[in-house]
Amino acid sequence: SHIVISVFNPAFNLSALREPHYSHMRTTAIQHYCVSLVYTDSPQDTEAEIKSHDVREGQSVTLSCSAKGQPPPTFTWYRYSQGKNPAPQHSGAVWEINSAQIQDSGEYVCLAQNKHGAQRSQYVKIDVQFSDGPSVEVRVSPPPPYTQGQRLSLSCDVLQSNPPPFSFTWYKNNQRLSSVQTYSKTLQPEDRGSYSCSAQKHFVPHSHSKHTLIHPGHYTSF
Repeated sequence: SHIVISVFNPAFNLSALREPHYSHMRTTAIQHYCVSLVYTDSPQDTEAEIKSHDVREGQSVTLSCSAKGQPPPTFTWYRYSQGKNPAPQHSGAVWEINSAQIQDSGEYVCLAQNKHGAQRSQYVKIDVQFSDGPSVEVRVSPPPPYTQGQRLSLSCDVLQSNPPPFSFTWYKNNQRLSSVQTYSKTLQPEDRGSYSCSAQKHFVPHSHSKHTLIHPGHYTSF
């Protein structure tokens, strides 16, 4: 912190004072100084804010930064990515990302600066979530052909989804079969059919992806 003291030209006042027990006058000069205090300081109390941490793809998100300091600080926004050095992304106290994309997800920090120093804000996190339903891929182990009594594992692997799905459903011939992500079965003749999985998330509760797994004729011993 710094305090600058400025002294202006003095002014003089003359006042006549009469002594009660003397017949002469005494003249006194009174000198006045005008002192101006100018306060300067490096940035303090730097704070970053975000209106909404969870943003759907294509929506806008606004970051704002504030700090105390004299002269007033300037602001620069940085984005942190794992394994990379932070790089400046935006100059200014307010940063509006008009159409957020998945790649905008991450941690952001604001740097306040003036000629006396700099201070960094706390981190704020943006989590951009897919507007569409989850994208899934079915993983089968082991691969066909299949034989009776063989143990088969069907896994509903998520390729793309933010936030992650909160539930999974398996179907056999479009009939609900199980509510697990990985479905295992010891194969019997009646297990012939077409299998599919779906994944649901909160933003799009009815979105799902389906993949046909087993068609009639894939078994070799039936």
